[in-house]
This record gives sequence, structure tokens and C-alpha cells, in this order.
Amino acid sequence: MGDIAVQMDIDSARRSAAIVALVSLVRAHSELERELPAIVEAILRPLDPSVPSLREGCLQASTMALRELVKRYGMSAFHQTTQRLAVGTTAGVIVIYDLRTATKWRILQGHEGPVTALAFAAGGGPLPPFC
Repeated sequence: MGDIAVQMDIDSARRSAAIVALVSLVRAHSELERELPAIVEAILRPLDPSVPSLREGCLQASTMALRELVKRYGMSAFHQTTQRLAVGTTAGVIVIYDLRTATKWRILQGHEGPVTALAFAAGGGPLPPFC
């Protein structure tokens, strides 16, 4: 579905539909922790700022999808001011994405167990995760 969302020969309605399908998947299955990093990558791919038409066509659907992920999974958090999304993994890694550039901003390693909850501090820095 992430591949469909970034194909340039597909109209923006079909791209957005692919992202909405990911949202439906997330809503229907609460046990997607292992797949969460791949789902986030698929949602972020069409937000590449170097392709403005792609980003504009998928921004609303991608925003809805990311809100749903943060709402459903305590291992993810969003900081509005910095436009950063943090996603904890079952492998004990935290990936922080910069949504303005749709890229990985930081990868935090060293946790000995799965990250089950995390949050941002008021200033935008990540708080220690709960493993």
C-alpha cells in the first residue's frame, strides 16, 4: 500500500485511498506492534517534500493515519511544535521522524526490551521510554 501511495502515475485519490486502507488495517488489528515501523514508513513515503504534488495529495490521509497510530499505540508519540513523531519498536529501538522532511531524524538504541510507551517532553525532547 505504501508503494501505491508514491506511484506518480496514480491519481491522488487512489494514493490517499491506499493510506486510508492502512488506517483501516490499524483500526481492525490491535496487535501490529511488530509491523508499526513498516507502517509508519509507508505512511511517510508520500510526504517527501521534494515532490510537492505527491505530498499535497496525500497530506490529509497521512495526517489521519499518523493520528490513528498515536491514538492506538502507546509506543508512538507526536510533538506538534517540532513536527516529530517517535515510534518505539519491539526490538527496543526508538525511531524519531521529522515530519517536515519525512525522514528519520534520530534512532535511539540500547533498550533491553520492547518499548511499550513513550512521550515527548514539553520542549520536544523524548522522555525516557517505558520498556
